Amino acid sequence: MDERYSPRIYNAVKPDFIVVTNLFRDSLTRNAHPGYIADILTESFPKTAKLILNADDIISAGVAPENPRVYFGIDHLPGDTDRCVNLVNDAILCPRCGAPLHYDLVRYHHIGRAACPHCGYATPQADYLATQVDPESRTMVLEEKGQGYPYHLVADSPHNIYNMVTVIAALRELGYDHGTIARHMETAQILATRLSEEVIGDCTVVIQMAKEKNALANSRNFDAIRKAPGRKEILLMMNCLNLLKDWSENPSWMYDADFEFLNQEDGGCPGGSPPPPGPGSSGPGNRRSGARRRGCRSPGREAQFSRSCASFSSICASRAFTWKLRATLSTPWRM
Repeated sequence: MDERYSPRIYNAVKPDFIVVTNLFRDSLTRNAHPGYIADILTESFPKTAKLILNADDIISAGVAPENPRVYFGIDHLPGDTDRCVNLVNDAILCPRCGAPLHYDLVRYHHIGRAACPHCGYATPQADYLATQVDPESRTMVLEEKGQGYPYHLVADSPHNIYNMVTVIAALRELGYDHGTIARHMETAQILATRLSEEVIGDCTVVIQMAKEKNALANSRNFDAIRKAPGRKEILLMMNCLNLLKDWSENPSWMYDADFEFLNQEDGGCPGGSPPPPGPGSSGPGNRRSGARRRGCRSPGREAQFSRSCASFSSICASRAFTWKLRATLSTPWRM
């Protein structure tokens, strides 16, 4: 359900359970800051509803504090750190007293384990905790009340693991046993419109989609691309078709997106050497052309395509699997 409709919907519908996966900032023309949305949810949720919240998100974990609640979370994952490497962290200050927060663990943006040294406010302990997460073997253990239950991962990216743990927590609150949930999870798949992988000749083509004009959704895809093993050819396609009807173009979200994650030694543009600089370009010194662009014609290469749109974009390759599309990978310029 869209968060902004909460005041209207919950006037008529009184659910027994409400799940909040996380709260991140959106574009300025939509939901803007997550604290604003958290206040809307707090005012809208029926007081009788039991909340199922993300223990690793200090913003959504504090929604509607008077409501009964349980929490889900994920234990240590490879790549976790103690500092935020993203451009955006919307939980730098304590939501209770305003003092700077201290993070013991950062997964991405403000997702992790944080505490306030001043007033003691902190991310809560998870009632449903994913442990022993192994992305390579696609396995994890879900701990509940001191007992561990094995699960097969639907996907290996952290945000999809969170989605999976969210579903498990919700189904457990509805009374389903772990064995039944695990059996159904083994057959679950992410929709191909969101994530797909196909081998074409000697190239593995991975297509990922993120919500348009949403910096953090795109940053999650960019992070997955940079952490994927092997050399990548990257084609980034974006559209703002919805703007054609009602809005003027607002590119402000791009300044919050971590385009720099794509500026890696193992990534480049499809089709070999980049096209020559166009009019007004300053060549390699131009901050708009901050990514390294190289030909990728070696065997076993992997192509990563990140789509920031709701429409389907087809990608065609010739019989020799030489890409006919070229892209110049750009990083946002800085003042």
